[in-house]
Amino acid sequence: MLLLLVITCYMAIKGVEAIFRTGVVIAYLFLPLIIFVMFFSFQNVDWNYLYPVWNSDFSFLKKQDFLNSFFAIGGGFLFLGFVQPYFSYKKNMVFWGIALVVPCFFLSVYVPILTYGQATASTFFFPFVMTLDAINITWLMFDRVTIFFLLSLITFIMLFLSLVMWKAVRIAHSFIPIVKPSYLALVFTLSIFLICLLIPNWSDVEELFSWNTFFRFYVLITVPLSLLCMGMLSKGGKKHGA
Repeated sequence: MLLLLVITCYMAIKGVEAIFRTGVVIAYLFLPLIIFVMFFSFQNVDWNYLYPVWNSDFSFLKKQDFLNSFFAIGGGFLFLGFVQPYFSYKKNMVFWGIALVVPCFFLSVYVPILTYGQATASTFFFPFVMTLDAINITWLMFDRVTIFFLLSLITFIMLFLSLVMWKAVRIAHSFIPIVKPSYLALVFTLSIFLICLLIPNWSDVEELFSWNTFFRFYVLITVPLSLLCMGMLSKGGKKHGA
């Protein structure tokens, strides 16, 4: 855990340019492995588990597990609002990125269901990892393909954490400009490490996810709406000034 946070802190101190360059290298190295794993994850699927496709009573909307799943998308693209002073980006590329990521969310949910069934898959902590453990590839020298998936996942987690750390440092530096960003990154890293030491098991992690459900939906709803209102007011002010 300390090694993971140290690497994250180092990348956050180096800045967003270094994070994005690292992201390109990681994408070239590990995206083929992820595609390989995704392709072979269908090895043991039973298409009879596809039905019923939809839960018509919408009872899943009240379940905490469903609400916790929004952690995966809550704030995932908020970094775009922080990188504008450093470089510009094309909106079309962002939409292409979303189009490539969304199917991965569906596959991570429905592949375990098609393999074990909904009743069994819902009892697993990590259903997709359990599905990968059941894959058997005779011509592969490794016994399990799970190692490729977990290795790729850890590298992308480090990249995501470094980006989140960099955003937190930028926000904190705007409130405390007298403190250097590198010092703020070190303080955040040490604080996160000490807090992580106080978490004994995975059930407490799930409880933390349930506690920040309100803040997660606050970010998902309030930030886009506030940016839209600010953009409309700015555009209206320019027209009025013209």
